[in-house]
Amino acid sequence: MKSHRRTPKISGIFVLILCFFPAAPGVAQDEARRLRAEDLAYQGAFAFPPGEEWAYSGQALAYRPGGDPSGAADGHPGSLYAAGNATQDLVGEISIPEPVATRDFAALPRASVLRPLADVTGGWIGNCTYDEECVYREVDGLEYLPQTDKVIWNLRDWYNATASDQDSLGWSEADLTGARGVWHIGPRGDEAFHNAKTCNYLFTAPADFASEHLDGKRLVAGNHREGGALGGSQGPTLYALAPWEDGSPPASGQDLDAVPLLYYREFYECVWEENGDIKANPEPGVCDFPDYRAVDRWEGGAWARTASRSAVLIFGRKALGDNCYGEQEECSGDPCSIYRGYHGYPYEPRILFYDPQDLQNVLAGTRNPWEVLPYETYRPTSEVFDAQCGVLAAATWDEERGLIYVAEQEAGPDGETAVHVWQVREDNGGREVLTVDSDDPRVTASYSPGQRVHIFCKAAQGRTLWVFVEAPRILPGARMARPSDEYCRTHGNRYLFPFSEGDEELYYAASYGESKIDFGENDLTGLGELVVTVAQGDSSRSLETVQVVRLVEE
Repeated sequence: MKSHRRTPKISGIFVLILCFFPAAPGVAQDEARRLRAEDLAYQGAFAFPPGEEWAYSGQALAYRPGGDPSGAADGHPGSLYAAGNATQDLVGEISIPEPVATRDFAALPRASVLRPLADVTGGWIGNCTYDEECVYREVDGLEYLPQTDKVIWNLRDWYNATASDQDSLGWSEADLTGARGVWHIGPRGDEAFHNAKTCNYLFTAPADFASEHLDGKRLVAGNHREGGALGGSQGPTLYALAPWEDGSPPASGQDLDAVPLLYYREFYECVWEENGDIKANPEPGVCDFPDYRAVDRWEGGAWARTASRSAVLIFGRKALGDNCYGEQEECSGDPCSIYRGYHGYPYEPRILFYDPQDLQNVLAGTRNPWEVLPYETYRPTSEVFDAQCGVLAAATWDEERGLIYVAEQEAGPDGETAVHVWQVREDNGGREVLTVDSDDPRVTASYSPGQRVHIFCKAAQGRTLWVFVEAPRILPGARMARPSDEYCRTHGNRYLFPFSEGDEELYYAASYGESKIDFGENDLTGLGELVVTVAQGDSSRSLETVQVVRLVEE
């Protein structure tokens, strides 16, 4: 079934279905300290500067505090280092205009150029010395390091069919001159540190976390290579390092001291059948990363936090369809790619939330890097300009103001890049939260009008979990059907019921031991009663009910 991987939407109201995974021994999970999707308040967007040299970009972004002190008094005195057109491999510095919430790309304010595009690598991008065949195709990672006043960059060969374990990292002065490099992240020859796992996005961990848990390794690098092959990871990666502590600067070709925090193992059977055919839909448990598809794209990261909550965020686009390898017409006529290769249409923009405490478990040796899974997923389909094909790419974080900047590639009609802005809120929106988390097979709880409702549902570990939702007072007997058009006209589309779409019988299924049904963004006022039934079984025809949660409106 396919529809369970999509969340239906009516009148801009959302239901987030968020997957949770049992914690391994180690640091106890403190869920109150986790950043949630509802903590991200969308502020709007702005566009890159005009001109072909800034189009088809968005692959690298870095925030510089105070980078535009003489700019407009719009509350954004910083600037952004940004890579321009991906075919030109140049980096410049742009202003940050006040974002505007609009679905009309032409109505977006434009960033202005503070520093023109230049070769931040000082020629290194055309000088791959690892072997005769290796190349660098793009500057695909940027981060500004205030403690050294350097701009650090990462070079990537996204194709790398020879699996070259080449160097990638370097730095330059704040004016984009004085390039030094290139260095290898971690020991070369160790598969856990292969360049295909480390050569893309860059961001920094909080200074106190890095000091306490990472021995000062504050810079974080990662990459996801298509298919996870040739040294790559079948999912996003995270590696911590501190190149400024390996030399001033490190010697060219030097292996930098680094620590793996997250990566997912490569399994041939996760993508391919034994006979060499593409595996359309891998069985649960075959891949480390749930519902992995070869064409998944994870292109940016940021470590966001408030005074009491934090998360490592990974930005990208998730394939929702089956794995396919071939021409466009062979693969459902994929409208998002005209090229021969991996496809997985349809697609959806995603933001993954990772718990820093899980990374502490990896550092403590009580959990493997491939056992860390996102605890929450945010699907910003209503914020992006192209919900069908849009890619959330490079991201960066303004720690002082709690702002996340995320590039959407080809958001405009001529390949222009948009930058979306989210404010990370401390107050959680000001609404009371009701959490239902019980081992009892039948639970009744009451909610107040306007209250957020979170329900934790449990099934045996390793079994497939099925979730049904009913609103018996509004739609009697309609357990597995969406509201009719007549119902929507009568009730004004006020509610979103997470029922199935099309001919599918079940709304949601997941091959995990636990799941969380989040009605946090819905106004449940007036429903009167909501019933969530959790079952487990290998197919929809052989289900065993394990939990029923009944919510009654006060």
